[in-house]
Amino acid sequence: LRNDASGGRVAVRLIGVAPNTQGVGAKVSVEGGAVPSQQKEVVIGGAYLSGSDPMLTFGTGSADRISITVDWRGGRQSVLQEVPVDRLYEIREANAGTASELTQPTSTNGYRDGQNGRPNNHREKSLFHQGYP
Repeated sequence: LRNDASGGRVAVRLIGVAPNTQGVGAKVSVEGGAVPSQQKEVVIGGAYLSGSDPMLTFGTGSADRISITVDWRGGRQSVLQEVPVDRLYEIREANAGTASELTQPTSTNGYRDGQNGRPNNHREKSLFHQGYP
């Protein structure tokens, strides 16, 4: 099967703290894409001898920028605002803030960090390019 869709998309991979290094149970919301609000939960497994890909993919349609919110199981939250589409974002729970801390101004890279001076470490990679098989 081949997906020849021309609309944009964004992928999110979570890096949780041990022992939940894949962020199982975290809820990821995307605002501003093809649908005004999309939400998915990271799940693992689901059927006999099978597993689920912990990377979540969202359609963004013709949007150039979207906002991503991760609600971690432990109550912390990560927010990336107005980030470009057609990227893979790896978001680390260790850099997340609490909901009350996230009322601080947004940093220049779009990631609101509630850790009072900790670096805003998220990585983005170009995910989709021309000629993608």
